[in-house]
Amino acid sequence: MRWRSSRSWSRLWPSGWRWRCSWPGSTTSPGPRPSTTSRPSDLAIDLLATHRLTRLVTADVLTQSARDRLVGWSYRQRGWTEDDTDIEPASGWADYAQVDPTAPKLATLLTCRWCASVYLGAAVVAARRWLPGWGYVATALAASSAAALLAAMEDD
Repeated sequence: MRWRSSRSWSRLWPSGWRWRCSWPGSTTSPGPRPSTTSRPSDLAIDLLATHRLTRLVTADVLTQSARDRLVGWSYRQRGWTEDDTDIEPASGWADYAQVDPTAPKLATLLTCRWCASVYLGAAVVAARRWLPGWGYVATALAASSAAALLAAMEDD
């Protein structure tokens, strides 16, 4: 049940404000609701943040050792014998999984940019919706992504 403010109050309160009454079992709640709409700039920032996170998970040098350990673990879980996994590929497990058509699913997820971007994009959308400080993190990731994309276009 909603009550509208009277005319005398409408001059004191900004337009669009309503007095709300919350009854037990009512679907309305007092106070402002969180906004579910986002600005176009938020979309652009989240796209670049998703790009940066995808690169970080699948191709970045900073995460190479962790990626190699996880991919090697996924091969061992699939049933490779200890003799097979003791011989680590010269280029690393992640590079090996990229060319292996029978790679485990986790290995494919950690090395395929298209595969990882779907899940990371969903995580970015969820973070935008439910994490209050996500805008700052996303902006930093977007700036890093934009700088990397611009640096790739330079002629050095």
